[in-house]
Amino acid sequence: MLSRRKINQLPHLKQVTMQFSGNDEENEGKKDTKTSSCIMSTRTVMSKRESLAWILALVQCFVLVLLAFRKLTFFNQFPVRQHNNMLMKTEVVPDNDYIKKVWHGGTPEGSPLRGTCWCGGNDGYCMCNPSLAIDVVLTSGSDHIWLVKRKDTGQFATMGGFVDVGESVETAVARELKEETGLTLKSPPILLGVYSDPNRDSRRHIASAAYIANVPPEDHPNAGDDAKDVQRVLLHTAISSLDLYADHRTILMDYQRLSSSLSAKSDNNNIDVTNSLG
Repeated sequence: MLSRRKINQLPHLKQVTMQFSGNDEENEGKKDTKTSSCIMSTRTVMSKRESLAWILALVQCFVLVLLAFRKLTFFNQFPVRQHNNMLMKTEVVPDNDYIKKVWHGGTPEGSPLRGTCWCGGNDGYCMCNPSLAIDVVLTSGSDHIWLVKRKDTGQFATMGGFVDVGESVETAVARELKEETGLTLKSPPILLGVYSDPNRDSRRHIASAAYIANVPPEDHPNAGDDAKDVQRVLLHTAISSLDLYADHRTILMDYQRLSSSLSAKSDNNNIDVTNSLG
């Protein structure tokens, strides 16, 4: 073999050696360029994958928030169908992660009416019922009644409100009378009737137990709670002329018929119908 020193002494061998050396450097440069391109391509792919991962994470967070919101508004999202006024048992499965809910009562699908809904914690038993309220015809003498003027609609209405959980309707009558008029019930109220038409109130399905209570002439109710004003009016005027809330005209007309019927029966007995009703 020739030593490097002897090769350097031969011009043509030296030229060939430099040519091979240059080719090696050129090949190494190409390899470096290819390696850099591969690294940059890999980084670009990783960057796209990272972006996609972040997007998927954000979508998952959004879905979790949406599911939590659906769970909070569960009762409004899944009303129960009603057919021919008969409530049908409907199974609702909002998501595989939730317990299957089996509804046994509710409001018509697509209706703005809402009731009071309840679901068991573990058994999936659900039920929607009408909200329970009371209304009171406050009599004042033989021909007059007391009506409240509502703050929300400005309409006249009988005194009333919703029955709280854990209280009877009679207790609710006494409480609402105190809150809306400042009066204390001095004798038990008399039941006039129950009004449960699903369309009687535009807010939701509300069943109301209507009572009769008499206000002594010396007592003057004062507006309180959600009552804007309290006014003493003729029963006939209230029925024929005033703008009354919900089905309160029907309630007053029923009271008028009952009062007239009792008056006709007691004319010969000198019975005070107002006191007998209140």
